[in-house]
Amino acid sequence: MSYLKKITFVGLGVVLVCIIVFSFSLIKTSAEKDLVFSPEGKENEKTDSQIVVSEITTITEEVSEGLKAFEGIGDIQTDYQKSLTVRTSLDSTKSETEIIAKEIKIKIEKIINSKELDSISKIDSYKIYVKDKDGNDISIN
Repeated sequence: MSYLKKITFVGLGVVLVCIIVFSFSLIKTSAEKDLVFSPEGKENEKTDSQIVVSEITTITEEVSEGLKAFEGIGDIQTDYQKSLTVRTSLDSTKSETEIIAKEIKIKIEKIINSKELDSISKIDSYKIYVKDKDGNDISIN
């Protein structure tokens, strides 16, 4: 009889350990989900900051790709739903600078109004600025 009692106690011990391990794994899984989910607990919901970063990245990549034909394009800065600024190596003292800056602005306007950027919120609210090599706005008439 003592052999049967030992097996019973060992069996109960194994079951108890399994229950404890399973409980801890549920707690860990629940904690991991809290880190992945939005504050409201909804899966796959993008936060406002994720949307902003995604839209800025998309705009910047599309404009950068579209301006590859132009020489001297530097940084492209996007102020969310306000402006898009392109820094160039253009020299404001040269006569062709305004013409080239205007071509750059027209190209950016075409990109902004393209199908690729239809999903961007308030895409038509962006003002376009082209800056010369010294960081000054180039006047485009």
